[in-house]
Amino acid sequence: MMGAIYTIPATCSFVDTLAAGLLARAANDPMQLAAMTVLLPNRRACRNLREAFLRKSGGTPLLLPDIRPIGDVDEDALSLGAGMETLGDATPIHPLRRQLMLARYLTRAYPDRFTIAQALPMAAELGRLLDSIHTEGLDLARLDTLAPEKYAAHWGIILDFLKRAIARHWPTQLRTENALDPGAWRIAMIRAYTEHLRANPPAGPVIAAGSTGSIPATADLIKTVAELPQGLVVLPGLDRVLDDESWNTHIEEGHPQAGLQRLLDHIGINRAQIRDWDGVPPPGDRERLIAAMMRPAGTLHRWKEEPLEATCFEDVALVEAANLAAESGAIAAIMRAHIADETNRDVCVLVTPDRVLAGRVAYNLARWGIAIDDSAGRKLSRTPVGAWLLLLVDLLDGEFSPVALLAALKSPLAGGGAAWPAEAPPYRSFVRLLDRHILRGLRPAPGFTGLHHALNANRHLDPAMRDAIRAGLRALEKIFAPAALAASPSERLRALALLAENLAAAPPESGAQRLWSGDAGEAAADMFSTLFEHSDILPDLDWSGAHAVLESAMEGVSIRPRFGTHPRLAILGQIEARLYQAHTMILGGLNEGAWPRLPEVDGWMSRGMRADFGLPAPERATTLSAHDFAQGMGAAKVILTRSKTRDGAPAIAARWLQRLDAVCECANVKDLRARGEKWLDLAAAMDRPDAPPCATDRPVANPPLDARPWRLRVTDIEKLRGEPYGVYARHVLALKPLDPLEAEPDARERGTLVHAALERFLGTFPTGLPMDAREQLQAIGEKVFADAHAHPDVYGHWWPRFLKMTDALLRHEREWRQGMQTAWAERDGTMEMNINARAFTLAGRADRIERRADGWAIIDYKTGAAPAKNKVLQGEQPQLTLLGAMLLAGGFDASLGIAAPPDALAALAYWGVGGSGGALGTTAFTENLDTLCTTARADLETLLRRYLQDGMPYECWPDPAYRLPDDYEYAHLGRIAEWSSEFDDETQGEEAA
Repeated sequence: MMGAIYTIPATCSFVDTLAAGLLARAANDPMQLAAMTVLLPNRRACRNLREAFLRKSGGTPLLLPDIRPIGDVDEDALSLGAGMETLGDATPIHPLRRQLMLARYLTRAYPDRFTIAQALPMAAELGRLLDSIHTEGLDLARLDTLAPEKYAAHWGIILDFLKRAIARHWPTQLRTENALDPGAWRIAMIRAYTEHLRANPPAGPVIAAGSTGSIPATADLIKTVAELPQGLVVLPGLDRVLDDESWNTHIEEGHPQAGLQRLLDHIGINRAQIRDWDGVPPPGDRERLIAAMMRPAGTLHRWKEEPLEATCFEDVALVEAANLAAESGAIAAIMRAHIADETNRDVCVLVTPDRVLAGRVAYNLARWGIAIDDSAGRKLSRTPVGAWLLLLVDLLDGEFSPVALLAALKSPLAGGGAAWPAEAPPYRSFVRLLDRHILRGLRPAPGFTGLHHALNANRHLDPAMRDAIRAGLRALEKIFAPAALAASPSERLRALALLAENLAAAPPESGAQRLWSGDAGEAAADMFSTLFEHSDILPDLDWSGAHAVLESAMEGVSIRPRFGTHPRLAILGQIEARLYQAHTMILGGLNEGAWPRLPEVDGWMSRGMRADFGLPAPERATTLSAHDFAQGMGAAKVILTRSKTRDGAPAIAARWLQRLDAVCECANVKDLRARGEKWLDLAAAMDRPDAPPCATDRPVANPPLDARPWRLRVTDIEKLRGEPYGVYARHVLALKPLDPLEAEPDARERGTLVHAALERFLGTFPTGLPMDAREQLQAIGEKVFADAHAHPDVYGHWWPRFLKMTDALLRHEREWRQGMQTAWAERDGTMEMNINARAFTLAGRADRIERRADGWAIIDYKTGAAPAKNKVLQGEQPQLTLLGAMLLAGGFDASLGIAAPPDALAALAYWGVGGSGGALGTTAFTENLDTLCTTARADLETLLRRYLQDGMPYECWPDPAYRLPDDYEYAHLGRIAEWSSEFDDETQGEEAA
C-alpha cells in the first residue's frame, strides 16, 4: 500500500511549514511527536527543522521527533543509526588518506610525469569520480567493458591506468585498510537503513522530507518510506502550476522539475496524486511566475498565449551591475538597509555559489562593522594560521628568499621564540633592521650562510649594530635548525609543526598558546594530527612537495565562526540554502558559468566514457542548480543580481534571467531593473566624494632657509635644475627609497663592480702598464666579482661582459697613458662657495684624476650611456665640468696629497666601459676647459642663489623638457600623474610601445 506523498511549494518556508504540519498531526501530544522519525537531506536541514519547532512552540519545551540526515549530493556525514550493524566494522577511509594513496599510485605509475604537487589535485578528482561511481550504484569492474579504441589516444592511456590501478588494485587496497570509499560507505549505509525499514517497519510515522531523490539509493529509501504503513513523503517545490502537456512530454535534464519527475516515476506515482502538505495555500502569483520562467522549451509559446498579471512580479527586483565590485556593493547596501530597522526581525540571506562574490560582500559589510555568517566558512589555508604555516614551508623551500623570509617573520604570529637573546634588538625591531639593512637589493645567497654574508658585506652598519643583528640571526638559525635536518616526510611535517610553535613563542605566552588556540589554531592542530596519522603513506617529499600536501590537507578544513556574526544576515551556498527560506532572498552571481555552473570537464572520463560506463551526464548538476534557484525565487522578497562583466570580459546572464526577461516582455512589465537600480546608486554614493573632484595643483615646497640643503653633491645639481622637488624630498625631508626585495641585477650593480675593479687596477698601476696587464686586470676583476658569486644572475651576466671589455680598455689605456704621469682612483673633493652670504659646500667624487704632461685630467667611467656632448657644453649636464671646477679650486688637494691646486686642465672625458660587445666608447673635452668649468661654476652659483633664499619654492618638475627617469623615485610624492598631462602622455606612450 502506497503511503501519502505531499509537497510544500517554493513559496512556503519548507521547515516551518513541515514543523507546523507535524505539530498539528501530533495533536499537541508530545509522545506522538516524539514517536515520529523525520529524514532530511543533510545536517543543516535537521538543525533548521529543530529551530522551526522552537519557533512554532513559542519557546515551550518539546519532545522532538527523531530527526536524522539521510545524506544527499555533496553531503558526506550521515548518522542513520538503525541498520548500520550490517556494514560490519568497515569504516569510510579518510578523504586525505585516500587522496595521498591515489597520488602515490599516480607518481609510481608515471614517475616522469607527475610530482606529488601535480598528482594531489588529480588524486582528489579521481576520488570524486570513485564516489560518483558508488553513488550511482556502479561497479568498478565495468571499467573493463570500456574499449580504448573508441576514444582519443590520451583517453586510452587514462583508461589503461583506471583499469590497472583502480579496477584491479584499489578494492584490494581498501580491503587491506578495512575501509570503504566515502561514497560507497554512504550508499551502503543508506541501503542498509532502507533494508532495515523494509524488514522492521517502525511503529511510529516515518517522514522523508525535502529530498529530490537525486541519487538512486536515496530514491530507493524514499520509495520504501512511501510504502510503509505510516510512511509520509514531503517533496520540496513540486510545480503545481505547470500544465500536463509540459510535464508529461517536455521536461528534460536541466529543468528544475526533472529530478522530481524522475523520483515520482521511480516511486510509481503521477503528479496528480501528490497532495499539498497541511496548511499550504493554493498556488499564488509567485508560483505562477516561477512556473512560467521555468517552462520547458517545447511550450514556450504559452508565454504569449497566457501572459502573467503584473502582480506576479511584485517584490521581485533585478540588480544588473557593471562589474563584480558594483554587484557586491549593491548586495551589501541591501543587507545594510535591511537591518537598519531594529524592530524588523526578518532575516535577509544572500544565496550564491560564487565564492568571490560572497567574499566581497562580506568585505563590504565589514566597512560598517558587520560580521556576516558565511556558511562556507574560510578554508584553513586562508586563515592567518594556515597562511603562515604555508609561508614557513615556502620559506624553507625557497632557501630563505627575502620575500618569503619577511612575510613569515613579520606575521603577527611570529614572536621570535622563547629565548630571544638580550644582546639582539627586540624581535620586531630586529625584523625591521633585517629588512632595511640585509634583505634589500639583490637576493642574498641561500640559507643563513647567505644572510650572514650579506650582513658582513654591509659597510654602512656600525660594529655594534652588526653584532646585534648577528645575534638575532643566530637565534633564528637555532629555531630553524631542526627543519634543515628533517629528511623523511613525517620528519618534515613534525619539524614544521615544531618550527611554527617555537617561532610563535613570545614570552610570557608559549608558542602553543599563540598558535594552536582559537578556531583556526585548533583546526590546524587537528590537521597536523591527521597528517601524522597518515604519514606512513606519504612519498618522499622535498619542501615543495610538503607544501602541496599541507595545502591539500587544508583544503579539506573549513573554519566557521562560533559566535559574533549578525543574527539577521547570512551568506549561503546552494546546498546550504536548500529547504531554507528567509523573508528576503538575494540570489547573486546569476551568470552562466557561475550559477548555473558550466558542466565540469572531467579529467578522468570524457563525456562519451561516462555515458558508456553508466554515469549521468554532467548536465545533471544543472537540474539541481535550477531547482535551487526556483526554491529561492519563492521568498517573500526576491532580489536577483548579476554583473555584466567578469574578469574584464563580458558575462552572459544566467539562462533563468533571460527567461525572466522574456516573461516580463510578454507581460509588459518593464520596471524590474529600475527596482534594483536604487541599490546600485546607493552603493556608488557611498564611495562618491561629497564635492566634485578637482584637479591637483603642482606640489610646491617652501621650507625655511635653515632647512634648505647647504651641502649637495655634483650629481644633485642637474636634478636641482630640472626637478627641484626631488632634491627637496631627498635632502630636506631625508626621504630615500628602499631598494626592492630580490631586485633584478641592474646598471647600479654593474657600475659598482666595474668601478671597483678599475679602482683597484689603477691603484695598483698608477703610472705605466705591466706587460701582463690583461692578466692583471682580469685577476683583479675576478677578486671583485668573487663577491658576486652569491648573486648568480649578476656574476653570470656581467662577468663575461667585463672580460670582453678588458682588451678594448687596455688598448685605449696604452695610448692614453703616453702623456700621463700618474693617476688617482676614486677621489673625493669639495668646493666651498659663498651663496647669499652663507657657506655652501659642493661635494663630489671623481672616478679618475690624472696629472699629465700638459695639465690635469678627470675621467668618469660610464657603464651606461654617457651624456651627449652638446648637453655638457650647454651646461645641462654639468657633473664633469663641476668636478673640473672643483679640481681647479683645490677641492681635491687633500685627497690627492698635493700642496697646491692644479693650474690647468688638459682633458675631461667619459669612458664607456659597459658595452655588451666589449667596445669602449669615449667622449673627451680638451678645448677651453677653464672657461667651460668657470661657466659651470657661475651657473651653479646663480642657481643656488635662487634656491637658497626664503620664499623660493622647490617646484615639482617645472621644466617638462627635463626627462624624468622611467622609475623616478619621487613621482608618487609629487603626484605627477595627477596634474601633469605631459607625464600622462609619456607614460601612455611607453605603455603603448
